[in-house]
Amino acid sequence: MSWITSIFSFISASIGTAEANLKLAKVDVEAKRLANQEGNDADHDLQVLKYRRESIMDEIIITEFFGLFIQKALKMIIDKRFD
Repeated sequence: MSWITSIFSFISASIGTAEANLKLAKVDVEAKRLANQEGNDADHDLQVLKYRRESIMDEIIITEFFGLFIQKALKMIIDKRFD
């Protein structure tokens, strides 16, 4: 009868160890996933910055708005002179 008790205690200890190992594996996988996601986010940000550096669209838009501002300011100055 004592051998049955020792078998059950061995099995329950094995189950407890397996559950602990499973929890550790889940935590490890989650940590690796988060680290990988963080790396992907950083890579994406660097790629966006690279494309912005190579694009002239921002400069064109800024120049257009600056031109409209200058045009409006000059028109206001000219209108005040001739009033």
